[in-house]
Amino acid sequence: MYVRKRLTMATAVMALGAGLVAVTPAQAAPASTTSTWYMSGKSLGGNTRISGTYRYHVTGYTDKGSKIYGGSFSNAGARDVIRGNGLEAVLALSYYSWSGGAWHYSPRHAVKVNSFGSWTFKNKKDVYGYACDRKVGTKKLINCKRSW
Repeated sequence: MYVRKRLTMATAVMALGAGLVAVTPAQAAPASTTSTWYMSGKSLGGNTRISGTYRYHVTGYTDKGSKIYGGSFSNAGARDVIRGNGLEAVLALSYYSWSGGAWHYSPRHAVKVNSFGSWTFKNKKDVYGYACDRKVGTKKLINCKRSW
């Protein structure tokens, strides 16, 4: 069963899981509903427009009962809407990964630059997407706006 929702700039979502974790039968996840989100957003500077689909579901639990998520991104990425201005379009993510028995924070970082793609993930939570700009030839993200 899929729960379908349209992402807007004001929509907040707690989700997803990365890292490896051994799941014992007592920690196994019940049959899970997959949530589907249609991403849409624009950077504060207006140079970047992000889009794509992302799905997530509970895949297990930590030993303290926190949910661990897995899922996928489909045709997700960033498009440069103002060409020739020295900026690149960036889809950035931040999240927590479950690894070695603990949650580890991964701050906002570029996952797609002027491109689109599809990928899967596991052992994550609190995944947030951002539409960002960055100057060509640099790594620093600017004009970021959280899209969910």
